Amino acid sequence: MESGKTNKDNERASGADVVKLLRLGYKREDLPGNLTKAEAERMAAARPHGRGKSLSPVWTVGLISAVLIGTILLVWSQDSSDTSSEQQTKFEKQTQEELERMEAVLNLSELEKANLEKAFITSNDAFIQWRDTKGKELNKLKGKVEKFSKTRNVSGALKSIDQAAPAFKSMNQIMKQHRILVRDALSPSNQIAWNAHQVSEELLKYMDQLALTEKQLEQIHEVSMVQASESNNKKRPLLTAFNGLEKQVEKTVLTSEQRQAYKDIKEANPLRNIFLFL
Repeated sequence: MESGKTNKDNERASGADVVKLLRLGYKREDLPGNLTKAEAERMAAARPHGRGKSLSPVWTVGLISAVLIGTILLVWSQDSSDTSSEQQTKFEKQTQEELERMEAVLNLSELEKANLEKAFITSNDAFIQWRDTKGKELNKLKGKVEKFSKTRNVSGALKSIDQAAPAFKSMNQIMKQHRILVRDALSPSNQIAWNAHQVSEELLKYMDQLALTEKQLEQIHEVSMVQASESNNKKRPLLTAFNGLEKQVEKTVLTSEQRQAYKDIKEANPLRNIFLFL
């Protein structure tokens, strides 16, 4: 390392760094193609309060789509060399692990356990079929997406995302159907308890560095149950419950210091509830 230089001078800026600069009012063309973390911090410090602007709807949709395509392509590329039997073994293992987690969180009846097993088998079969068809289409786009990502060609990336729309739509349907199958396999009280567990775990991923006390963790669990119950019949129960939980926890559970710290965490993770949109 050259004298006087830090790791940040050589480390490339992350997506969160770029999003923060955009929220501060910088335009995409203002950002150098090889933006480093140190440069991003200097630019942010030069405009501490921004211009009062938030991400436009176009940027929001683009970022959400980029995260989705990156995630699904990653899943596909990691296992693309597996045989069908190896894939099936992995899915069966994942199913068992998920069932064990649900058994640890919920008080499941034997009927619920049997129905959940059927639900996971159905979803796994659908996912394998998707990978053998639509997944291969997405894999062909992987090189283009990586190229556009490196050169920060937004229009090219969005064009590739548009081309992938049918595959995403079919995957979205599989995920929605899976949630319906799991939901229908549970009793009404366990539906609420499972939703509460999912949204509280999602929130705690981001609040992990706030040094929460045992009492605060208990309060978050209690609030998650209330929010899950109130949102149970909403169009997007998980997303609604998460947003309600986050707002209530910030207001009534966190200390003033924790609230300020979490404000910074939210700014660095504007898409923290992205998977709850599905």
